[in-house]
Amino acid sequence: MVRIFNLQGAIVAIAILAATVYPLPSPLLAQSNGTVRRPTLQIGSEGETVKELQGVLKLMGYYTGQVDGIYREATANALARFQEDAGIRSDGVAGDDTWNRLFPSFGTPPRGAIAPAEPSPSGYPLLRKGMDGPLVTQLQGRLRELGFFEGTATGYFGDRTEAAVKAAQRRFNLSPDGIVGEATWNALNF
Repeated sequence: MVRIFNLQGAIVAIAILAATVYPLPSPLLAQSNGTVRRPTLQIGSEGETVKELQGVLKLMGYYTGQVDGIYREATANALARFQEDAGIRSDGVAGDDTWNRLFPSFGTPPRGAIAPAEPSPSGYPLLRKGMDGPLVTQLQGRLRELGFFEGTATGYFGDRTEAAVKAAQRRFNLSPDGIVGEATWNALNF
């Protein structure tokens, strides 16, 4: 199940717009233009940024292993498949080109945009009311498959999506806060 989107001529694996790109503690370096530079990752790398990569690859269907923050062969193979599909050098190393395809920069978020969400400890992105993009569309589709969401998936996390998330959280004995984090992603079998 590969999810690659073409957005404004650029291939985007998960279009987490500038308003939803989340900062991680430590090795990420903020640039003067407001973008975030992530470190190069390869077999043997460990840490929160590896969790972020594994979580995104898992959500996109490339990675099936544990999101544990340890960059092993399974992570490299999953990344190489993504790189090949994205039309970039397929070497299993997460460098600038790969990060830019996973998290494209769309400039400064508009005034009043939702603040970036913190990732869960596993690296899964958090989604909440006010966010939008293809990941929200995927969430809405899954909620519809499970009978929690009615109507068309719009890609906008509004009142209907929040109500569907809360209903799913109640059904799976989770705290019904309407925020999609690690426990909710897992309950929805992403």
